[in-house]
Amino acid sequence: MPFLSDRIFVEEIDDVRWRLLEPVIYEGKEQVFTVPKGFGTDFASVPRFLTWLVPTYGRYTKAAVLHDWLWKLADAGDFDRADADGIFRRAMRELDVAFLRRWLMWADAWKSGTSGSAGGHT
Repeated sequence: MPFLSDRIFVEEIDDVRWRLLEPVIYEGKEQVFTVPKGFGTDFASVPRFLTWLVPTYGRYTKAAVLHDWLWKLADAGDFDRADADGIFRRAMRELDVAFLRRWLMWADAWKSGTSGSAGGHT
């Protein structure tokens, strides 16, 4: 499995944000990505009125945390948002996220990226 741990350890910051208590490590095709301990995330950036359809956390949580981290790197000019979105989609597939759900989540992330908005990413 590309994520080196089956679990994610966090503490609550507020109603929507969480802080990693341990790093999240993902082995991609050619690179290893480490989301550092202490990184803040909102898990999946889902508008509250849609959380009945796509909750902010689930099988895809590690992929969402990785995506938030990669977008933070992209905001700093150190990573490409399109690559971050592609890794997000691949990581969700590797986590056995259902086809329709991962494509909806990827499309929303892609749309946010092309509009230049970081959405709810921390």
